[in-house]
Amino acid sequence: MDPIFVGTCKYAIDSQRRVPLYKEWRVGDESPSFVLLPGRGGTIHAMPESLFREVIVSRAKQVSIANGNQADALALMGSRAHFTSVDKQGRIKLTPELMEHAGIEDQVVMVGGITTIQLMSPEKWAAKDQNMEAVLDTYDSVHHLGRIE
Repeated sequence: MDPIFVGTCKYAIDSQRRVPLYKEWRVGDESPSFVLLPGRGGTIHAMPESLFREVIVSRAKQVSIANGNQADALALMGSRAHFTSVDKQGRIKLTPELMEHAGIEDQVVMVGGITTIQLMSPEKWAAKDQNMEAVLDTYDSVHHLGRIE
């Protein structure tokens, strides 16, 4: 069964750049693995390794190494991605590069993005447009893609 990530949590980051993972998000095996990727708008996406393999790796296999732009994009993504496993205390470890990308220092907000977890600074989360009508409009436009009405 695929994990579902909902809810929002704010945590302190310890001196070794570890942050607890919301208990309800620690699903699957005893030590689930995530791939951390830089996201748009100064965020970090934590994607379960199984989903990363299913979505990202399967598409990457279709990229021709003869296509320089696509090969460069994969290399750049791969160079900034980071594998992390949930430790026995339920924490994941962030890299300095990803923390810098997201402007995260000593606090992080983790936001359930349904299929992934978004990590960002408390300031970025506070600045996000949280107008529920706009969110529902965006969801509706994605939900109706490919449908004939």
